[in-house]
Amino acid sequence: MSIVLPVLVLLALATINVCFCNNRSTHLNCIESERQALLKLKQDFGDESNMLASWSGDGKCCSWASVICGNLTGHVLELHLEGNLTRFLRGKISPSLADLKDLVHLDLSNNCFVDIIPPFLGSMKKLRYLNLSYGGFRGMIPPQLGNLSDLQYLDLSTHGILTGMIPHQLGNLSNLRYLDLRGGIGLNVENLSWLCGLSLMERLDLSGTSIPSWIFGPKDLVFLSLYGNDFQGPIPNGLQNLTSLRHFDLSRNLFNSSIPDWLHKFSFLEFFSLERSPYDFIPCGKLEDSLGQLSSLEQVDLSFNKLEGTISEIHFVNLTRLYAFDVSKNSLSLKVSPDWIPPFQLRVLGLRSCHLGSRFPSWLPLQKNLFALDISNSTLVETISIRFWEFLSQISVLNLSHNQIHGEIPNLRETAPFGSLYLQSNSLLGPLPNMSSSRPAEINLSNNNF
Repeated sequence: MSIVLPVLVLLALATINVCFCNNRSTHLNCIESERQALLKLKQDFGDESNMLASWSGDGKCCSWASVICGNLTGHVLELHLEGNLTRFLRGKISPSLADLKDLVHLDLSNNCFVDIIPPFLGSMKKLRYLNLSYGGFRGMIPPQLGNLSDLQYLDLSTHGILTGMIPHQLGNLSNLRYLDLRGGIGLNVENLSWLCGLSLMERLDLSGTSIPSWIFGPKDLVFLSLYGNDFQGPIPNGLQNLTSLRHFDLSRNLFNSSIPDWLHKFSFLEFFSLERSPYDFIPCGKLEDSLGQLSSLEQVDLSFNKLEGTISEIHFVNLTRLYAFDVSKNSLSLKVSPDWIPPFQLRVLGLRSCHLGSRFPSWLPLQKNLFALDISNSTLVETISIRFWEFLSQISVLNLSHNQIHGEIPNLRETAPFGSLYLQSNSLLGPLPNMSSSRPAEINLSNNNF
């Protein structure tokens, strides 16, 4: 179980006076030249799923699906042509798109164009938002995109089918706040030092791009993902200047040293992940000097590493906002006093393979909002009381497997929210419990004494 959760980030773009034109609009018929441009665009698209069925030959193009016009000028300002699993566009993108000279927002994501990124996009100087992610584009990123001086949002994430050098001309995008190059494994990223010149950059995602470790980006970043880049050795010290970060993802790399002591300077940090980065050892003093001081932390994922040492209440004293904590698959010991009251209310807790002692942690029932709990293979040797079962029955995803838990499972009430229940490889006995026919969706009671 991992606490790396989807993070929804909304980019604050400049306010644009737009509306969906309707019968009250004075520009019901839109601009004739732009209507013709849209019809040419549709003609070159493959639209088997009829995404653009409303794009007919009449003059009401401001009322067509996916088209947004200005309520004063009647010019087309936005095109929302993103596809999905069942509805998507294919074919070629007509150069007539460039005739929409007032366009500020263009989304062509999740389609199947199987073509290069059109260089003429670089002539659409008013674009502020450009999303080409997973659109089927292949080949090189055109350097002409560097001409889009007003661009604030650029998403070129892909399944690895973009190739060649990332053009240094993208360093001209001085207003860029969001850049996503996820999955650009085929891209040559050796010249990315121009990133440091993009002083307004707030969100940078370079996951799965095999970037060199000396690239760190603008110091005012609030979101940085370097997921799956095969970094080796220690976490680069050059990252320590990114103290504005709120989201910091270093998971799926090959780090082999302790968590850096400079991490405590990241006072705004809310999400931190080193999941599946094979760290060898964290000295006991180190953890509270780094993570324990980050009072803004909400999500921490250090799972699937080789961490050793002891975690105690001192590590959590400042983490009042924490709601997801996962240190599964390490060799950590959790030692807190029996009367400890945690300063947080967790939604997700992962302690798989940690050393918890023989008894269930007494502070667990104080976590009233738990959705997912994994304390499997954690040295527990105890009989679960009816009262504790009542607490556990509130949890949707529960894993207590590979311990030495004794006793019988009581009949779980019909309202128990279990979506997944793992109790295998324990010492449970007695009759199989009665459960709702609709829950749980997945259950494993094997290797017990029922």
